[in-house]
Formats: sequence, C-alpha cells, structure tokens
Amino acid sequence: MEIVSQTFKGVIPPVRIDHVNGDGRIVSIIDWSAIALNHTPPGAANIQFEFTLEYLTATYYLPTLLKIPGSSYPVFSAADKNLQRAAKLTEFKRNFSPTNNYSVQFLLWNWYESRWRETHFDRDYLFNAGMENRLNLIKPFLVSVGDTVFGDISYKLGLSIAPRYLLEGDYIEISGGYSGSVSYLWEPPQIELLEGATGSQDITNTSVRVLNTNHKRAVLYVQNAGNVRVYFKFSSIDYWNQPSFPLLAESAPFLEPGQNLTYEHGKLFFNGGNKDNLLEKYANTFCKLS
Repeated sequence: MEIVSQTFKGVIPPVRIDHVNGDGRIVSIIDWSAIALNHTPPGAANIQFEFTLEYLTATYYLPTLLKIPGSSYPVFSAADKNLQRAAKLTEFKRNFSPTNNYSVQFLLWNWYESRWRETHFDRDYLFNAGMENRLNLIKPFLVSVGDTVFGDISYKLGLSIAPRYLLEGDYIEISGGYSGSVSYLWEPPQIELLEGATGSQDITNTSVRVLNTNHKRAVLYVQNAGNVRVYFKFSSIDYWNQPSFPLLAESAPFLEPGQNLTYEHGKLFFNGGNKDNLLEKYANTFCKLS
C-alpha cells in the first residue's frame, strides 16, 4: 500500500439563522466530520485529517430590535486602560440587554463525544445598527491569543439565540473557510490488462486510419512490416468522423521497413525519421490508461 498526502481548501456551507431556527435551539455552524467526508478518498485506509479554520464571519440584520440612541454608545479614550474599557462596555450591555428588546444574545457551543456540552463556552450581544453588520467569530470568541483555530472530525461548533428569540425579518448568516490536509494508505486498483492486436493493414498512397480510439488502452506498439517507407501522423479527435485525414507525406514522420514506434508509461520511443513533426502531444489521446 502507498502512503498518500494531499492538501485542500474549501468553503464552509453557509448557515442561516432566522425566526425559524433562532428559537433557542443549538444550530450546528461547523461540522468537521461532514467536511472530512467531502475530502475522503475512495478506497483509502487509516485516514488522518488536519483542519485549520481560516475565517468565520457572522453577517446579521436585526430590524425588529429597538435602535440604540447614538449618544448612548460607550466612548473610549486613548487613556482608558483595558479594565476601564471593559467596565464601560459591560455597563452599556447592561443598559441595552435583550430583556429591553435592544439586543439579542448568541451563545457558542462545543459538540464533543457525540453530544453538545452542557454549558456554552462563550456569548455576546448583537444590536440593531439600522443596517447589515458583520462580526468576526474567530477572535476573540474562538481564540484569545493568536489566530489559529484547528478542527477535529469529532468536533462541531454550534450557535443558539436566547433568551430573546429572532423574529420574522431578523437573520444571522454564518460563512467561513478552511484549509487542511489528509494522509492515508491507498492500494492502487488492480487493473486487468488485455493484450490485443489490430492485425496487419496494407498501406497504399491514400491515408487510412489504422487505430481507433480506446479510453482503456495502456500501451501502443506499431511496426512497419512492409518493404517501403510508411508515413503516418497522430491525429486529433476532430478527424475521426472523416473518411480520411490530412497527411502530407514529405513532412510527416515515417517508419522505414523494420522500424517501429512504442508508446509506454507515458513516453514515446521512435526510431523512424522526421521526428520534429511527430506531434507527441497527440500520442496520449490514444493511450489514456496509466
């Protein structure tokens, strides 16, 4: 078996929370096991995933909330220390809480060991700013130091709204992106190769098709078994519906009597003449199987 490693990037399926599901229930917004399923190679064994959450944003519009007077927002000065800023923000949230219909509270939940944890791990308020607004959910909610958030196939991230639920017209749209890698053991499929021959064909001064297309062909052997020079060309698929295809004898590659051509393992071996006009790029249209 072979050890294979691959990297990938993707978008987390958008999740919309509104009056239908913003009623206190926990809504899964990141399901790493579902994402892993999309990147699981068929036939792989001993699969190991690594995930990194690149961004996670909540876009929200809450028109059913009361608007906060502009003069009521906390004012921070450059001289304020972190403790003073936190005190001002806490007082502001206390005055414009969900119970007064000025905000809604969202709670973040961890799913681990096949269940949602009994207690949320973070929460905050969203207010009606009179327009659509955005909130970065990674910092400070998922990490307080740094910017890296790792994922695990046994983990989900959920969000709920309580105690004041969303009403018709309110919505929160969650979007995100991730990167990651997967390593696994893979055994190449056993392919039964069939040997066959087209038989001999007499070549005259009129071009004829000697080989048909076959998407399961792996190798190609051609030999000039006659006693005169034979000119040939690889033709694009565009010519296959024609009774013959253009071939200019003096400029085409050729095989002298007894010479041959081999295409095997993606490489072309040729001991004939006019190699510059061989057009190797068309050879792989005849041998598509590795």
